Amino acid sequence: MAPFGPLEASVVSWERRTRIDDVVAMAGSRGYLITAEPDERSRVLTEVRRLASTVVEDDGLVRLPYVTHAYRATVG
Repeated sequence: MAPFGPLEASVVSWERRTRIDDVVAMAGSRGYLITAEPDERSRVLTEVRRLASTVVEDDGLVRLPYVTHAYRATVG
């Protein structure tokens, strides 16, 4: 669409390996948990810890899969 040329797209799958405590901390940094009532925040973070513990690997790390979608268009 003018004034841009064709849209280019790229999709990259990757993963982050991290400790259970880091998964819980990441979940706790989300705005909806920061502003949640203390009991609800505690309940959700307990459940996040429980869920992460079901997929922890032998080295004590959890694999977090990600997919990045990148787009680019140039003028002209």
